Amino acid sequence: MKLPPLPPLRHIVPIYGLQAKSQLSQNFIFDLSVTDRIVEKLGDDLDKALVIEVGPGPGSLSRSILNAGATNLVSVEKDPRFQPLLNQLADASKNRFHFLIDDMRTVEYDKILAAAGTSLSEAIKTKTYIVGNLPFAVATPMLVNWLRLCSHRVGLFQNPNNVEFLLMFQKEVGERITARPGTRSRSRISVLSQSVCDVKLTQDIPRGVFVPKPKVNAAVVRLRPSSSPVLQGCDIEALEAVLRWSFASKRKTIKNSIRSSIPEGTRILGLAGIDPDVRAETLSTEEFVRLAQICCQEGLIPVRDPEHGRP
Repeated sequence: MKLPPLPPLRHIVPIYGLQAKSQLSQNFIFDLSVTDRIVEKLGDDLDKALVIEVGPGPGSLSRSILNAGATNLVSVEKDPRFQPLLNQLADASKNRFHFLIDDMRTVEYDKILAAAGTSLSEAIKTKTYIVGNLPFAVATPMLVNWLRLCSHRVGLFQNPNNVEFLLMFQKEVGERITARPGTRSRSRISVLSQSVCDVKLTQDIPRGVFVPKPKVNAAVVRLRPSSSPVLQGCDIEALEAVLRWSFASKRKTIKNSIRSSIPEGTRILGLAGIDPDVRAETLSTEEFVRLAQICCQEGLIPVRDPEHGRP
């Protein structure tokens, strides 16, 4: 199920005077062969899935998603300048494409589901893909928010087996998300992501395919929430606190990194079975989760009330 022939975006965008705004971290891909390769990493069930796209801009990735067979694509675009192009795509899609002019960081998911013509009860039974070329300036905070939602299994994220993310980041950020223990890129976002999801860097995207050309390459990362996450039995906010303390000074041993936050750090690390003289980046995700659990048990971190949110 493909779109009818449409004018190339590199020809349409100048007509509308749609220059990228640096303050919105905008970089466009006009080459559909590139976006087609990204979409290939999605499943072969797009005709039955709900696809939510973050920041379609002029709609190159949207076109590839629709050409791959998506029947229900909702895109959320913050910049209203793109509305005429997205209107054209909606008309050409024969009711397969809908969009909202809104901010993905604050938009209510009820609005997205309404645009998709579905209810929450229906959506959580349906495969949902969240895809996008994320603005570099806000990519990490957006990912952390999704990880929290998946961890708490709320709203659209109640069923982790039915949600999957395919997101584009700066290459350095993508490498940090997927970094394993003992590697230079290991960081807070590595542990947080891997405590909730199975993660994989699926492909590098050279900076030369973007307009305007950014200073760095990009990378596409696939995140699949685990039905049995490492974080199970531990509050994600507690893990976030432990990670802030542990990675405060990457060159220091973990006992010295956490000293200002946990005066009895050596004893707490011992209870968690962690060598106090190693650096944070060498620890496994499981070890960090165990440390967060011990900190909660010792009263160092308030435990979230699941009925009413954080304390």
